[in-house]
Amino acid sequence: MSLLTIVRQMIERYGAIEADFGNSTVKHSVYKRIRYLEIARIAAQLEGDLAEIGARYGLTTALLAMAAERYDRRVLVVDSWQDHYKKDHQEFIKRTRGWEGLIDVVHADSHSQEALEALSRPLSMALLDADHSLAAVEQDLEAVKHARIIVVDGIHDVQGARSAWQHIAPDYGLTLTLPKLREGYIVTEDVELSI
Repeated sequence: MSLLTIVRQMIERYGAIEADFGNSTVKHSVYKRIRYLEIARIAAQLEGDLAEIGARYGLTTALLAMAAERYDRRVLVVDSWQDHYKKDHQEFIKRTRGWEGLIDVVHADSHSQEALEALSRPLSMALLDADHSLAAVEQDLEAVKHARIIVVDGIHDVQGARSAWQHIAPDYGLTLTLPKLREGYIVTEDVELSI
């Protein structure tokens, strides 16, 4: 089955499930994490590591590490934890305890030279959930354009991310959207998987 078909089926399945949730942010948050784990498990079967730009508390990072561990991959996290997010870094450390050997952390802005060099390694998946301004999302997409799957969070509630999704994301591959859930998926190269 092709990667695009697998991702499309996952999106359709979760879209149908969550259509009934109404405004339950707790249910949406739980299912978002489940989706990210599922897509990470799919991506981890491909060549390359998993990347997360904007980790904040480390909830999703821990899930990415679970998938990475199973398939002998690594997780690259890029986050500056600056200003009012400094306390979040301590929470990140607590929530990712036990996976330190799988997680490479670049404690810097995603547009820094250090981050760009780290992000240049082979990636099977990249999750973008940091600065949602148009310029930042555009730069982040460019930095991870070699990942097989790119997930962009916040595409319908933040103007910059929404604009980037509509006008720039299609340049990077085949786009699939969960509009109500504010997520977009880009499959940059469709490959056959034996799942």
